[in-house]
Amino acid sequence: MVLASDSTEGRFLLEDVAGEDAYSANEEMMLRMVESLVLLQHRMASDPKLLLATGVSDRRRLALLSGISGMVARDDVRAEFTPSEQSNLDHLIEMLPAELDALDRCGLPDMGLAIRFSTCPRSSSGFRTGASSASEPLG
Repeated sequence: MVLASDSTEGRFLLEDVAGEDAYSANEEMMLRMVESLVLLQHRMASDPKLLLATGVSDRRRLALLSGISGMVARDDVRAEFTPSEQSNLDHLIEMLPAELDALDRCGLPDMGLAIRFSTCPRSSSGFRTGASSASEPLG
């Protein structure tokens, strides 16, 4: 049960949860936790609308591209960068759709999960595009 929350800071205080603390989890316990997380992510991947309905931010590829493009186009954001950095940002935005397309070809569900680029073949830009692991939904 939530005892208190601060939505501006994204913090909340929960009442005591029954069970054992796992600050010093052994390897067996960590493996069970990872297996549970993978199972949860697999279940959520089957119904992204359900996940979004819980209030998780939409960080799927198209929403991410739209958000990044919009932010980088803002004058107040561009003012923080040198002309060279702005050029690099423009190049990133220009190549990002192709990189996201390459990620799609890896066959992973578009669930807005944290992505590590490393395992799929290199795209035409030379970047590796793929997800070797996913940590948690962003949101």
